[in-house]
Amino acid sequence: MTEGQAPKKILLLFIHGLGGDSSTWGSFPYLLQTDPVFKDNCDLEFYRYPSKTIRLPWSKQSVRIQDLSRAMRTELGARFNIYSDVIVVAHSMGGVIAQKYIVDELKEKLKLKVKGLVLFAVPTEGVQLAKWGDLISFRHRHLKQLRKESDLLEAIREDWRHLNCKNELKTLSIFGGQDTVVPYFGNGGDRVEYVADENHQSIVKPTSKDSTSFLILRNFLIDN
Repeated sequence: MTEGQAPKKILLLFIHGLGGDSSTWGSFPYLLQTDPVFKDNCDLEFYRYPSKTIRLPWSKQSVRIQDLSRAMRTELGARFNIYSDVIVVAHSMGGVIAQKYIVDELKEKLKLKVKGLVLFAVPTEGVQLAKWGDLISFRHRHLKQLRKESDLLEAIREDWRHLNCKNELKTLSIFGGQDTVVPYFGNGGDRVEYVADENHQSIVKPTSKDSTSFLILRNFLIDN
């Protein structure tokens, strides 16, 4: 492949949530990389960003979600620029970052590299627990922006509908029946799956290729 030439492979970009990192996904990467359907057709990478559940007064300042979405654009343009087709797999706050990135790209009428978006337990409507968490965490921007009354979340929802994002790329939302952080809610007509026995963390930690979470993502990727 010559320099600058786009690969035929699709990039699967995993984005963790609040306080997470690449370990968020458990065996997901291994299960995908050893699946004969994907191992020769997809590359798997992570978008990492600084995030802690609890911020102490002397800790580094938390970066706003809209700035993390700008950083995502930078990563796609600098680190993953050879890929023309990207499927984002996001957990919790990572999905909010991805949605903000997508609406900003469409607002600027840029060609959308992200062709598919898989959202595991993403708090599009906000999280009630964020209000209480903010009481024990010092000036935590992420927790403030994830509240149910968040102006940012409301703006993302409105932009998502106004820009008709569900027709611009394939989107799938997955919720867990045991999730007390982000319970199931209707999300404006996007496709939704529901896994009754998974919680906020276990829903992105499939234990085998028979796990429902893995099968949902596998089927989505095959359809794309």
